[in-house]
Amino acid sequence: MYGYRGRSAGNRKKYYNKFLSLKSILAEFLPEILFEEHYYLENGKEIARIWVEKQGVCVYNKDTWQQAMVFLNEKDATSRMFLARV
Repeated sequence: MYGYRGRSAGNRKKYYNKFLSLKSILAEFLPEILFEEHYYLENGKEIARIWVEKQGVCVYNKDTWQQAMVFLNEKDATSRMFLARV
């Protein structure tokens, strides 16, 4: 997940919009990508976030660590291919 927590709402919006302008290209590599311009953390701070979710895994459950690591490795490789393209 990319979450931009810059001090300025204007900067957060600027960076979010940059990613949003690349959404169609990102979706080629990560079709399940999610965009959320206004997300509130537990402490009440507002961030913009872009992420891909994996259901059924928990970092606190050792039995799902293998699934989580495979997911993270696949998404990391995919994001590197995207970055090489832009």
